[in-house]
Amino acid sequence: MDALPGYRDAIGKQPNVLEFYAHWKGGFDTAGARRIHDAGALPFMAWEPHDRSLASIAAGDTDDYVRGVAKAVARFNLPIAVSIAHEMNGDWYPWGRQAATPEDFVAAWRHVHDLFDQAGATNVIWVWSPNITDPAPNTRLAPYYPGDTYVDWAGMTGYFTKTGPKTFEALYGPTMAEIRGFSQKPFFISETASEQGKRQIADIDQLFSGLEAHDDIVGFVWFNIVKRADWRVEAVPDTLAAFKQRVSDPRYGFDIRNP
Repeated sequence: MDALPGYRDAIGKQPNVLEFYAHWKGGFDTAGARRIHDAGALPFMAWEPHDRSLASIAAGDTDDYVRGVAKAVARFNLPIAVSIAHEMNGDWYPWGRQAATPEDFVAAWRHVHDLFDQAGATNVIWVWSPNITDPAPNTRLAPYYPGDTYVDWAGMTGYFTKTGPKTFEALYGPTMAEIRGFSQKPFFISETASEQGKRQIADIDQLFSGLEAHDDIVGFVWFNIVKRADWRVEAVPDTLAAFKQRVSDPRYGFDIRNP
């Protein structure tokens, strides 16, 4: 949240989604979520069970904790997006495919969703958020899908890198096609950015051109931090100029309080 004013000023547009990462042990930051909303953005909580297995969540071992969060979210009573155990089809998180089965994931997701329903937390937009399929080509997504009753947006995490796919369709297309085989839910790009280098401006053009070519994509989150690389769009002046030009389109950055 602290970085939002500087980012907004840099790109010349009001972001309308702000993603934050929440530890499974932590409570719901109501004040922080309200600050995000008051800034005109949708709070998006990526909920990360680092210290709890998906099987134990599904079995109800964290029910008291989950109910407490759900009640706090219900009291918040404003729209909030929530994902659980994002990128579950990869192997770089402790809840990934090397540690949990698709059945574990689906059972945990449905159980948490049910607890939120019981608490009256109907203000949640549930974002199922796998990684794009290329890094794990043998991991099918359908077994990880909790079902349309339990999902509002089909998220995707995918980055433009120096050695990766060069076009939007090559990066996201295979995953989108696979998801369309079992769901028609709107897409949402949960994390994206472009690795610094000669291709960065072209990557930005590909991202926005792809978004504009698919009316079933409702939005995206630019991963605007330094983590193993500097993904900040404002880190390179020419990159910032390209991003700023494309995001100036009125389709982007409306205030969620006045859509």
